[in-house]
Amino acid sequence: MDLSDEQIRALPHNELIAQFLQMKEEFIDYQTSSSEIEKMLDAEVDDLKNRLKRAETRLQQATTECERNKARHEEARAQSAQLEEQLRRENATLREKCEQQRETIRKLEQKNDKLEMSERNKEFMTMDLGGKLDSAIEKIAILESQLYERQLAAEEMHRLREERTERPRLVVEPLREVKNELMVAGTSKSQGPSTEVDDVTMEDVEDKKQQQSHANDICMEEAMTRMDECRIGTTSNDKKSRFQDRRASSASGCVNRILKDVMSKVERLETLLSTIRVSQPSTKPIIAS
Repeated sequence: MDLSDEQIRALPHNELIAQFLQMKEEFIDYQTSSSEIEKMLDAEVDDLKNRLKRAETRLQQATTECERNKARHEEARAQSAQLEEQLRRENATLREKCEQQRETIRKLEQKNDKLEMSERNKEFMTMDLGGKLDSAIEKIAILESQLYERQLAAEEMHRLREERTERPRLVVEPLREVKNELMVAGTSKSQGPSTEVDDVTMEDVEDKKQQQSHANDICMEEAMTRMDECRIGTTSNDKKSRFQDRRASSASGCVNRILKDVMSKVERLETLLSTIRVSQPSTKPIIAS
């Protein structure tokens, strides 16, 4: 109860004592309540101090953990930067290798194209060579047949030579005389018609041809008779048999040469006869006149 100073002075003594006692009781109540409140506040302050200490320790721990995390973060950042740089270098190296591989692939593709082209050329060459091989095989077969025939002919010739070695040997000098006579006769016959072409008729040509063939037959008969006349006996001596073999081979060679000369002369006569036949239309008017 709040009263002013004048109201308090106006109050009587009893009321003042009652008022005083009431205020004393209120003061005592206030002291008791305030002590309780102080105790409560002290307890709260202690509790808050404990909480503050715990908070400070947690803050310190959090600070140290933050420092550690910061250091770890810096270390991880440095490692990531280093790793990033390493990866960049590896990426650049891999790009270079990729470019090299692309260049290698391009070169290999070019080589592959060249190889395919060469393979096609080889296939064409193989086909061509296969055709040539077939034709060569056919030619070889033909040549083998011809060789077989020649071998048979050579065996037959060898057999004939062995049979001839059993016969008496020939003398070379009479064969040379026969050859010279045949050469003289051939040259005389071949030179004859060239001087008197204008007086030749078909009957004369036929007569000359018959005479030439008759002369050739006579020459061959004479050669054969002289060859038969020029025989010699064989002996059992090895040296004489070898000498006789050489003489027989030389004699057969002489006979072959004589036959070749005769054939060449016959060809010459045929050429002369052909020239006479060509020049016959120009000679007939002269004969008719």
